[in-house]
Amino acid sequence: VSSTDQLTVSIELLIGLDFTIAPAGVSFDRNTTREGLDLDLETVDDITSRVDSAVVGLLVVNATPFGVEAAIEVVGDSVDDVFAVPPVSRVPLDTMAVAPATVDGNGRVLTASLDTARAHLTGDDVRPFLGEFFTAGVRIRLTPPNGGRGAVRATDRIIVAVRSTFYVRTGGGQ
Repeated sequence: VSSTDQLTVSIELLIGLDFTIAPAGVSFDRNTTREGLDLDLETVDDITSRVDSAVVGLLVVNATPFGVEAAIEVVGDSVDDVFAVPPVSRVPLDTMAVAPATVDGNGRVLTASLDTARAHLTGDDVRPFLGEFFTAGVRIRLTPPNGGRGAVRATDRIIVAVRSTFYVRTGGGQ
């Protein structure tokens, strides 16, 4: 080694949070309010009686080292917490369980897991979407992976996507 030789060292720091979850899991809720179709009550009653078919498509992507259980419900109003509304006023769309993401030897996510589902709705089930506002709520419960711990990084995420489609009969005969 001479005085004209150079040595460059580059260090990339990776900081993650190491979590251990209790066997019962940890849960939290998220709610989002959107504009509905803003129809008057008479029109809502007419449409709900004419619903031919209604389907909700659900997608849950789990890019965390924990299992995910997602319960999705909707109410026909602008509310802060869907799950604080009495159950009789909520429309449950589905509950899905998604396996933990594939992780490396240190518990860091390599590949996300996902699951999809389709829920069929009745005419009364589509009622919340027809008013001025509706609020969708998702209750997420993280469940521990084998060993109970996982490393969480800023890029880890859970995505819940919901899409609804319904068809209404029109014309003279019912």
